[in-house]
Amino acid sequence: MFLYNLTLQRATGITHAIHGNFTGTKQQEIVVSRGKILELLRPDPNTGKVHTLLTVEVFGIIRSLMAFRLTGGTKDYIVVGSDSGRIVILEYQPSKNIFEKIHQETFGKSGCRRIVPGQFLAVDPKGRAVMIGAIEKQKLVYILNRDAAARLTISSPLEAHKANTLVYHVVGVDVGFENPMFACLEMDYEEADNDPTGEAAANTQQTLTFYELDLGLNHVVRKYSEPLEEHGNFLITVPGGSDGPSGVLICSENYITYKNFGDQPDIRCPIPRRRTDLDKGERGMAFLCGSCHKSSVVFFFFFLEEQGQVFSVETLSFLQRLVTEIRLKYFDTVPVATAMCVLKTGFLFVASEFGNQQHYNNEEINRKRDVLTKLVKRHRSLVVENCYFEQCIELKIMPKGLRFFKCPNGVHTGDAMFGTLVTFFNEAGMAFLRLLIDHNVVKMSNLKDEIDQLEQEIADSNVYNGDVFKSVFDEVEKHSLEITNRKQTKLQRDIIAYETKTAYSHFVSNNRDYNNKQQSYQGFNRRHYSSVVATKESFGSFSHGKATACIQGSDCGNTNEVCTSFTRTNVGSLKTSEQVANNTGDKMEEMLTAEENRPHEKPDFSEFELLGRRELTSLNDNSDIINLTEHIFTPCELRLLRLGLNFVPTRKADLCRTIVDIKKFTRKMNLNYILSDIPVIKKPLKKPSDYNPTLSNTIKVFEEACIREVEGIFLKRGNEDEYEVISLYDIKRKQRLIHSFLYEALMCNEIDLDVYEFCVIKNPRIVVEVVKSDLRGGDYKNFVEQRETLWQVRLKADKPPGLNETINIKCFLKGSRLNIDKELIENLPFLHSLFIANCISCIFFIDILQIADLANEDTPQLYVACGRGPRSSLRVLRHGLEVSEMAVSELPGNPNAVWTVRRHIEDEYDAYIIVSFVNATLVLSIGETVEEVTDSGFLGTTPTLSCSLLGDDALVQVYPDGIRHIRADKRVNEWKTPGKKVIVKCAVNQRQVVIALTGGELVYFEMDPSGQLNEYTERKEMTADVVCMSLANVPPGEQRSRFLAVGLMDNTVRIISLDPSDCLQPLSMQALPAQPEALCIVEMGGAEKQDDLGDKSIGFLYLNIGLQNGVLLRTVLDPVTGDLSDTRTRYLGSRPVKLFRVRMQGQEAVLAMSSRSWLSYSYQSRFHLTPLSYETLEYASGFASEQCPEGIVAISTNTLRILALEKLGAVFNQVSFPLQYTPRKFVIHPPSNNLIIIETDHNAYTEATKAQRKQQMAENAYAQATVVPQKHLVPAPESLGASNPPLSLFKERDQLVDPTSPAKPRASTPAHHPNPELEKKMYFDLNFLILFVVLSSVAVCKFSSSADDWYVLVGVAKDLILNPRSVAGGFIYTYKLINNGEKLEFVHKTSIEEVPSAIAPFQSRILVGVGRLLRVYDLGKKKLLRKCENKHLPNYISAIHTIGSRVVVSDVQESFVWLRYKRNENQLIIFADDTYPRWLTTASLLDYDTMAGADKFGNISVVRLPPNTNDDVDEDPTGNKALWDRGLLNGASQKADVCMNYHVGETVLSLQKTTLIPGGSESLVYTTLSGGIGILVPFTSHEDHDFFQHLEMHLRSEHPPLCGRDHLSFRSYYFPVKNVIDGDLCEQFNSMDPGKQKGVAEELDRTPPEVSKKLEDVRTRYAF
Repeated sequence: MFLYNLTLQRATGITHAIHGNFTGTKQQEIVVSRGKILELLRPDPNTGKVHTLLTVEVFGIIRSLMAFRLTGGTKDYIVVGSDSGRIVILEYQPSKNIFEKIHQETFGKSGCRRIVPGQFLAVDPKGRAVMIGAIEKQKLVYILNRDAAARLTISSPLEAHKANTLVYHVVGVDVGFENPMFACLEMDYEEADNDPTGEAAANTQQTLTFYELDLGLNHVVRKYSEPLEEHGNFLITVPGGSDGPSGVLICSENYITYKNFGDQPDIRCPIPRRRTDLDKGERGMAFLCGSCHKSSVVFFFFFLEEQGQVFSVETLSFLQRLVTEIRLKYFDTVPVATAMCVLKTGFLFVASEFGNQQHYNNEEINRKRDVLTKLVKRHRSLVVENCYFEQCIELKIMPKGLRFFKCPNGVHTGDAMFGTLVTFFNEAGMAFLRLLIDHNVVKMSNLKDEIDQLEQEIADSNVYNGDVFKSVFDEVEKHSLEITNRKQTKLQRDIIAYETKTAYSHFVSNNRDYNNKQQSYQGFNRRHYSSVVATKESFGSFSHGKATACIQGSDCGNTNEVCTSFTRTNVGSLKTSEQVANNTGDKMEEMLTAEENRPHEKPDFSEFELLGRRELTSLNDNSDIINLTEHIFTPCELRLLRLGLNFVPTRKADLCRTIVDIKKFTRKMNLNYILSDIPVIKKPLKKPSDYNPTLSNTIKVFEEACIREVEGIFLKRGNEDEYEVISLYDIKRKQRLIHSFLYEALMCNEIDLDVYEFCVIKNPRIVVEVVKSDLRGGDYKNFVEQRETLWQVRLKADKPPGLNETINIKCFLKGSRLNIDKELIENLPFLHSLFIANCISCIFFIDILQIADLANEDTPQLYVACGRGPRSSLRVLRHGLEVSEMAVSELPGNPNAVWTVRRHIEDEYDAYIIVSFVNATLVLSIGETVEEVTDSGFLGTTPTLSCSLLGDDALVQVYPDGIRHIRADKRVNEWKTPGKKVIVKCAVNQRQVVIALTGGELVYFEMDPSGQLNEYTERKEMTADVVCMSLANVPPGEQRSRFLAVGLMDNTVRIISLDPSDCLQPLSMQALPAQPEALCIVEMGGAEKQDDLGDKSIGFLYLNIGLQNGVLLRTVLDPVTGDLSDTRTRYLGSRPVKLFRVRMQGQEAVLAMSSRSWLSYSYQSRFHLTPLSYETLEYASGFASEQCPEGIVAISTNTLRILALEKLGAVFNQVSFPLQYTPRKFVIHPPSNNLIIIETDHNAYTEATKAQRKQQMAENAYAQATVVPQKHLVPAPESLGASNPPLSLFKERDQLVDPTSPAKPRASTPAHHPNPELEKKMYFDLNFLILFVVLSSVAVCKFSSSADDWYVLVGVAKDLILNPRSVAGGFIYTYKLINNGEKLEFVHKTSIEEVPSAIAPFQSRILVGVGRLLRVYDLGKKKLLRKCENKHLPNYISAIHTIGSRVVVSDVQESFVWLRYKRNENQLIIFADDTYPRWLTTASLLDYDTMAGADKFGNISVVRLPPNTNDDVDEDPTGNKALWDRGLLNGASQKADVCMNYHVGETVLSLQKTTLIPGGSESLVYTTLSGGIGILVPFTSHEDHDFFQHLEMHLRSEHPPLCGRDHLSFRSYYFPVKNVIDGDLCEQFNSMDPGKQKGVAEELDRTPPEVSKKLEDVRTRYAF
């Protein structure tokens, strides 16, 4: 047996991820490792999509990956640590699209060994050195430099070994340009190793060690080492030099610690936990991975915690390089990942541990936020305008801009006519204002609907975390203040105009002087005062009245510290004399001009006392409200008021005053809470009341916490200064922060509008500050106890006791106590929230695979259960490319063709879509909308055969009666067909047109330099009728395409020359097996365009021929001679094949349409012919627009469709069904084709336990309050991360799924079950019956006693603990499938003493593996009946396979064991086993004597019983058999032979023998833990095996693996490779240099195209 290995889908699970500028441009890329695969990804900053540039198999295990850049360089290099025993430095070459090996240095043995470096990599941030370390002892440092030619050089290794030391992590420390330094997490186990008592091991501490590379002396020294209190799991370096304080952050359990050598004290900050964690803090939390982002102005860190929370960490407040504080902020929740990368473009790449990789961006949420801001601004403007109009109606005045009446000449102010006219004008004006108000109300209603919808979209998105609306509030508030000020000014102007009777236009002379004076007065007001929020009440407060200034602390209800309000008085009370206005304005301007010329000095706040003691006119006996209308300001007061725009001068905060404020605030909240249920009281009490009821528990806790913190702050600060300056910006920022949280709570209906207005408008003053981190030194223990106390207070206060005040408490604490403010990364606003810009589909952790045609599609589908926990899924894989449907539009009839054209050759996007019908042509213009146009120049009354852009800016239309040449200036030239001939076929490119007339006559046209289309003088008569034609695109820099391909009715294709020297002369011909239907000449095979210069290698010319029998031929067209060679054949479908030229990733591709659509394209130096997972199409063309740069426009029946293909290179298209728990096994019910899945999660809470924990949390909250909304107790989405218990608990589910349904999985409902609760479930939750059970096996079978019924048997283990292993027994649940497999009916359960690890049907009975026992059971009425048993199996049964009377058992450690069942004796007898121990994970029965198995180390083996094996043996129950006859190697007497060994490199979890394509040969399909899918196919001849064996041998020497691992040793990792050819290595022949390809092909006596064709034939024969 000789097999050939092929990979259908590469592994998708990511183990490492780095980012940098690997192409040398400013655009950032991501390099990821997928076990043994290195892949380069490029995120598109415009669309957010992640494109794969290069994928390389390294034939080794990538253990570590780092990027570095030499000082002053512009390009990043890649350092790879692998199992090769070598350090490899790679450089990406964009022009060749390859990774080039720059350096490869050997330092140790191959393999993943403890003392061989490669597990850890650390790079000096300045790119001067790299350290590679082993798990134990060895660490090597290489110095990196450049030579005179600017090429990278690497030195000999410098040792930094330390014996008896374990290494946990290594990073490079940023020390600027001082000697490079590396930090290591180490543990010295020498004392623990020598102490037999174990005390030393218990007291062993982890140490942080700094190693310094002395560049002058060229050696490495241990500079500093310090023991750690907590066990750290990884380090991350802090920017140093001129960018930051240097040092490292240590991530340990429950804490993150900053350390640096020198005088720097340790800074430690705890990791926050979810308020709704169900484990009550019993389990520690740790960070899994992190990423640092550094720019020219700021640096910060992202850390991912093991429940999925992302925290941003910033080391701040470092003075003289000493860090004093760490701020930690919750950022978002993402799936648990192995690596994160923060890009400068604002993208966050998350390499999920299980499931799809996520690519986050905030562009979409920013766009929605901007739209929301505009809508809210518009709505607020309408609200203010209506308030303004209502106030004008109340005052009976008409705004100046709406006074469209004029008084006639001769009418004076004192005339009676004047009063009548004013009354008439006002009545008409009031009616007009009411119409405007009604119109605005309608507009506001429409805007409100749009705002609500958009706001809901933002709130429902996965990026919503409360920050989204902050900028909206800021902009809207600023906008509201501006328009409110304008309306106030206008209202003042109109009031004065009506008082002075100057409201109408012909009294111009009387108004001029007054307006000048009023301008200075109004300028004074606008310059020194600000306004309140625009509400109707604020307009109502400034009718005819005096301007008054409201000092901070007053009860006017304003949020600003200095504001303008107006009180209602008589009309004549507002007297602003000309003298006062002039004096005030002149003095003001004079003093301000003097102040501007003076240098800035420290403000003197002593004048504030003068202002406060001055005897000024007060209003309403309230000393806080001072009338400043007639006050003449002193220079000091003016200076003070001018500075008031930037700061608020206050006295030093007083402890007693602050405590009184806190008590007033809590009393108001308590009153609001108590009186909120009384319907009569809707407003605060009008008269002051001394009613002070007892505070509720939560408010009391809040008050005590605030007072305690304030006292601590005052004790710490003292009272050194008499005054303090509080920045107005700081106050506004904190207010807006709290307001945003309040608005969020209001929108979620968590608080009432009264509470929101109280907290926003009344704005109670409480200032509480808390230190967020602790300094190592001082009273550390007391501080930690205090921190824990404060944290517990927050948790209690966050649990809402009822209606209103608790949300205020939560928001206040969230904004002030925990300092989770928005300043952390405000310099990079694009990172305020996340949006999933791209989800990289990842089939990870494939546990089970079944291949079957359950959907009756003639091609089998792959059903895989993959993922872990709540992110698990059942996926149906079909061979094909995923198609994104961008738009679908119905047409007025059934079209027969479609094209797209540009207006100009330099245009990036298409301008027209031309649709041809039987008797007409429709022209559609592409813009913001697609609509029909009639001025394009195309003839619309006839069908179109073809159209194209001709030259730079002309268009050509070919129709049956002629050719229409449309110039850019709309001039049209037409050529008509001679006589009664018509055009039957045509071919068009940028400069050439060839038509075929009836009778087989060819006419050739070519464009001259002036843009005129000229006919060639001679015509060509063909020997048969023309059925198809094709022209290639004009090559760059040339005038024409040299070849024309013509398909004739005589089953031939001819190549015609278009060169002027031999124009229309035949060059070559190819006979075809059927009549051709379509031709297409394309240039394919060149390297992808990767650099900005546009350079790319030239590919080959291929002639694609579509036949009427559904076959596609691809033939190489010689670009010089026009000869046809190297023909490849592929059957596409039952319909004739139509061909269309499209563009994919900047290259030409061919879209072939038969009964199914196919795409032929070149991707990463390999041809792909892949079907589209889409319905049948009839005609297509390339399409380019701003939204879809590389799309396809196609027609299907009477619809026009715009499609996009975004996942080029993918082999499978997948449909995913989400699962709730980790799938373990599934089986297929043959009659109904339903899947029965068992799901089990280890270390997860059951639903009953979750409900119990939630109830306990609710009871604790009830002890402090009266009402607890359940929504506040709901944990975070479990699809991203869930709480895990500290015990080994399991959660199970049994589900019935219809795989052919496009909707969610359909689960069954039990008809009869002993537990009535299960009848209400849509799935079977066995945990309601038995707590702490594990679903371990499942099978579908029939019993002889009930031959017509199908049964489902589920194996369950009770109280299973994995480490140390213990189990309390097991059960086998028996269900009956009824209603054609649509429902499950519970029958009974059977108790057993061990785990039922495997169940298999066997001769109308079942075989059950019970631990190491193999039993035969039959169906009974109350339980299963045991019939037979074998107790001699080695360890633990993992799988059972049956064929006839033979049983093959897979043991978890000892490979295969063959047994024979003797029915007459009712015995199971072992007659053969394997020689080698194999830790089997899966197995498949190949034939009667052959088994294929895979172990957990990544090996696949095929073992076969020898031909002389006898299975008719007897058992020796007496034990009298001779010792020499008891078997070999303490096993069976007969041994199996090994036919094949092969190391895949990934843990294989499923094997199945099947056929992947209709009519194809059988192959062995396997899936891996990392998501890879591969096949092993047998060779059909010795010639093929010999060819590929020699090809593999040559490639091992000519094209060695990229990371230095020997290919033969890698494939022989655990067992020597035997009888398997590595197809992955052979297919790298296509990516070799042409020179090496030619050399290898000559050694094989072949040409390079012949070798490539051989490789392609093997793949298409068995798979795709």
